Formats: sequence, C-alpha cells, structure tokens
Amino acid sequence: MVKIMLDLGEHENKIVNVVKAEFGLSNKNEAIKLIIDKFEQELLEPKLRPKFVEELLKIDKEEGIEFKNMKELRNMIEK
Repeated sequence: MVKIMLDLGEHENKIVNVVKAEFGLSNKNEAIKLIIDKFEQELLEPKLRPKFVEELLKIDKEEGIEFKNMKELRNMIEK
C-alpha cells in the first residue's frame, strides 16, 4: 500500500467532505478512493462512441473469408 500526504485547498476539502457524507464513509481516505474509482470509470473507461458502434455493425455485415485450418489462413494472409 502506498501512503501519501496531500495538500487540499478549501474547495477540494469541501468536495471530499461532501463525498464522505453523501456515501456514509468513515474517513476522507475512503472518500478519496471513491473519487478515484469514479474518475477511472468515467474517464479511463469511456463508453463506446456511436460512430464506433456503427463501424462494428458494418464490419459484422461484411462477408467473411472461409478457411479450413490455421495453415490455410496463414497461406491466404502471406500471399
């Protein structure tokens, strides 16, 4: 486990306290962990964009290439 010292401004401290109270957490450490988890979900794991979904659906409708085994596929690719 990593331990850090953190300097928060008044505004940031209020936000941490609100999160702590809103979720019934026992300390600010838990509130900060919750904030980090929410940040990860919202920004680091973005939802699929509609354009990307459209591209996937288009690819799904395309006709595939048939092959009997991996050797045959490898020969097709390497040509």
